[in-house]
Amino acid sequence: MALYTYPSNKLEYLVKIFSKLLQINKNKIFKPTYILVGSRGMQHWLSMELAKQNSISMNTKFDMVNSFIINTSYEITNNQSHKKAYSKEVLSWRIFKLLDDIGVDKLKNYYKDSSQRKYQLSAQIANVFSKYIKYRPAWLEKWQNLQFISTSPSEDELWQAKLWQLLISENPKTPIQIQKQGIGKLSSETLPKDIYIFGVSAISPNNLEFLLEVAKYTNIHLLYLNPCSEYWYDLKKAKVASWLNTEEDFTIQPLLASFGQQGKDFFNQLLEQNQQEFTSFEHVCEDIKITPSEASSLLTNIQRNILELNTEKYTNSIDNSIIINSCHSPLREIQVLHDNLLELFEQDSTLQPQDVLVMCPNIEDYAPYIESVFTKSPSDSPNKLPCSIADRTIIDSESLAASFIEILKLPDSNFEVTKIIDYLSVPALQRKFDITLDQLETIKYWLTEACIYRGLNNQTFSWNWGLKRLLLGFCLADEPMIIEDSLQTLPNIQTNDIQELGKLYELIELLQSFSEELKQKRSAHDWQEFLLKILDTLFNIDDADEYIANIIKQNIAKIVQHTHQANFTGLIDLAIIRNILTTALSEPIINNHFLRGKITFCSMTPMRSIPFKVIAMLGLNSTTYPRKDTKISFDLTNHFSAQKGDRTKRDDDKYLFLETIISARSVLYLSFQGNSYKNNSEQEPSLIIKEFISYLETHYNWELKYNLKKYPLHPFSPKCYSKNYQSYDDKWLKLIKAEKQNFNSQQNINIELPTKFSLQEIVNIFDDPFKAYSQYTLDLTLQENEPGLSDTEPFEIDALQTYKIKEHFLNCHENHKDIDLSVKHLRFSGRLPQSPLTDELLHQNLDLVSSFYDKIDHLNLQSLALEANIQNIKIYSNIKLSSDNTLTLYKVSSLKPKDKLQLYLKCILYNHIYNEKITGEYLYINDKKVESFKINTFKIENVEDELSHYLIQAINFLKQPTLAHISLLEPAFQENNNKINEVLYKGPRPLAKNLYYKLLNDNRFNTENLNKYYTKAFKDIILNNK
Repeated sequence: MALYTYPSNKLEYLVKIFSKLLQINKNKIFKPTYILVGSRGMQHWLSMELAKQNSISMNTKFDMVNSFIINTSYEITNNQSHKKAYSKEVLSWRIFKLLDDIGVDKLKNYYKDSSQRKYQLSAQIANVFSKYIKYRPAWLEKWQNLQFISTSPSEDELWQAKLWQLLISENPKTPIQIQKQGIGKLSSETLPKDIYIFGVSAISPNNLEFLLEVAKYTNIHLLYLNPCSEYWYDLKKAKVASWLNTEEDFTIQPLLASFGQQGKDFFNQLLEQNQQEFTSFEHVCEDIKITPSEASSLLTNIQRNILELNTEKYTNSIDNSIIINSCHSPLREIQVLHDNLLELFEQDSTLQPQDVLVMCPNIEDYAPYIESVFTKSPSDSPNKLPCSIADRTIIDSESLAASFIEILKLPDSNFEVTKIIDYLSVPALQRKFDITLDQLETIKYWLTEACIYRGLNNQTFSWNWGLKRLLLGFCLADEPMIIEDSLQTLPNIQTNDIQELGKLYELIELLQSFSEELKQKRSAHDWQEFLLKILDTLFNIDDADEYIANIIKQNIAKIVQHTHQANFTGLIDLAIIRNILTTALSEPIINNHFLRGKITFCSMTPMRSIPFKVIAMLGLNSTTYPRKDTKISFDLTNHFSAQKGDRTKRDDDKYLFLETIISARSVLYLSFQGNSYKNNSEQEPSLIIKEFISYLETHYNWELKYNLKKYPLHPFSPKCYSKNYQSYDDKWLKLIKAEKQNFNSQQNINIELPTKFSLQEIVNIFDDPFKAYSQYTLDLTLQENEPGLSDTEPFEIDALQTYKIKEHFLNCHENHKDIDLSVKHLRFSGRLPQSPLTDELLHQNLDLVSSFYDKIDHLNLQSLALEANIQNIKIYSNIKLSSDNTLTLYKVSSLKPKDKLQLYLKCILYNHIYNEKITGEYLYINDKKVESFKINTFKIENVEDELSHYLIQAINFLKQPTLAHISLLEPAFQENNNKINEVLYKGPRPLAKNLYYKLLNDNRFNTENLNKYYTKAFKDIILNNK
């Protein structure tokens, strides 16, 4: 019986050795093989590899090292009933009970009367105590014996020692005590014949001590990765080497010296033990053959440097085995990765999706972009790459879990309308209330029209107020009515839609009821019953949701188990329940989508360094990698010197990077965000990347300027389709090709022209030439961004609302409607602020519009239809003439260039038909005054030619995109002459560019119509400054 160690620099070799060991040390068929691993991902990979080696993998019992030791200790000492007492979850509840008893004002002042804060603090203390159990058992033993760590204990040590003593008095069966007792009861009868530890790169000193005792009674086979075949455990980091004047230690192999701290500590621990070592490094193992190209690659030679503890330059080539890219954002990192992977698949026909692993510091930061770029590509696309996303949390990836947690926030919610719509968007809730996606859109429309924002009371903008408007509108009339001089009904509900309104009512009532019930304190058991009731009442769980629903139910049940094991019988606040479930559902799903025969995306996890042909690491930024430990102020390990076996996230991540280098078989792909997507300012990569690049530059003549690829911010940049930056996304390529066309060329598009034009259509073409070109010629209509639902009621009346109010009053005057009633409709519509200032503004605008209408009414306007044939095209319009034969137009807002053009064209059309000069007048409201604009056509000698000119120019706008703007016609109207040929310049592109910037910067021009149509057509002018 002994400890056997099997170090190797390749995991594939360790699997082969493991497979041979299993064949040699065959168990009886019904006895399981005990395998200890460092992560569930390693367990999954090892199971599949063993099945490949032996055609089958069965009767294996996997466990984590710490879990195995605890389980074994409690089992052989017959103390299984006490095993959970010192688990983090149970310990949290035990501490929660005892916090008030230790009488520490510092702690009481923190949580005061907040049970949520008290529980969160208890959970933090439980985490710290769990750390002590694993890495500082001697401290706890001193406290148990009424001693202290230091001769002058701090306040934090005093209260922690007292709390630990209270915990011991409740249950003295601590893992430390049981582990010691277990060592005394170890025997070959209580242990399996062989225990295998695979792929573990760190074991705490306390656990290693226990395993060494176990090795006296059974065989322990420790198979682990060691990046170097030489003795390297005394190498110093650069800074330490400098202090000690031993720089040669660092220069021997800088990567090992800088990134290998965690491994050095572990290997030194093993070196001190009595063990039998069987090495299996690459240069002594011939089971795996390396192709000549792989043997000569930059990556392989760096791995050889690490293996042989040197920095010799074995190759002069800089190839694509190491790729380092700089991008602007996580989205661009994923897009660039997609293109690079397509290139790798094209270059290597043997490369399969399952040969690729992509790691990120936190997979949730990248998951939406992975789904967008990889998952949502058309299934028939030749560039679609199959992938799976592992390590996602339930609360972030599953709508059922996220909405369930949101339901628990109802008592703190104000029933915001967007939040209710979020609930209605959850498939499980839609099934429960039988609401389709089309019905959901209808409900959104109702809520928008009803002006529901938030709240449940009967005040304006609340749910009760808005739903009452909808229901009364359905019951009473087909037109809006004013009820009780305070409420406007909304007749928006059709007879066949009333069931949907009923479902909405039912949901709001249920949520309101649950909101009140959630405020009550309950025992853990009662919380379980109530939460399951919510889950059953609001959600219809189908097969797709059953797995997630079971996880939710299991975590609810665990609260009951943990409180029972902690002997906690008190009543619990909702805040604590919500905190526990949120934390539980925020943990990654074990084995979810990891190694599924596709490209695997996952978080960076220690002790899961599995070999792949291609390994990519994204998000290697200075702010995100290596990750930092969240230090707790009362954690005493932060106030004393580090001890052998201590682990930090920083060292874990550095060693993970080192293991990644030796685990990549063909390509190592590294990516960071080197420029800000906001202002393009430079951003620092991770220190790890900088050290790795420094190594490449020093030892392999790798040049940052030529070998680091800096990708542009946008995927449609022409650079993305240049040499060395080849993109495979054809949709962006089509856009680039389209942008390269000369939009200002004289070549016209042959289109079928209409046989008639209204003057209004001509004005619209001049008002927005490219919108007309897009809609008429390209049949392209860009969707307007309509305002969606909002949680914030109106607090002020903006310019658009003011215009609509004036327009409404003018319409009432023209149609002789009840003005007082129209004011009430506006006041109770829900679209205006509930403020005394609103009434004042309504009456101000009513007085202004009334005065405006009186002026119009006195003109005795008569309507007249005009129609003429110009260039074989019929042009028509309707005009109004005053008693003094003045062509008159009017509007309740300020005058715009298109209004002037409309007046001008109506005048010349009238002149052409009746051969009679006429004056045109446009009455309008500017601010709070009634003003007028007059124009005449007396100087125009040939009105038919003038109309032809405008008609031809409008047709030209439809034939080709033209960078023009109606504001440029202002000088022509002001000077009463025709300068259209000058202002609508159709010349070379540089002049079009100058014109565009003139429009942007010259305050004389109204630029509100420089909209998305212009931006789409002239993107290369705007974005690329060409």
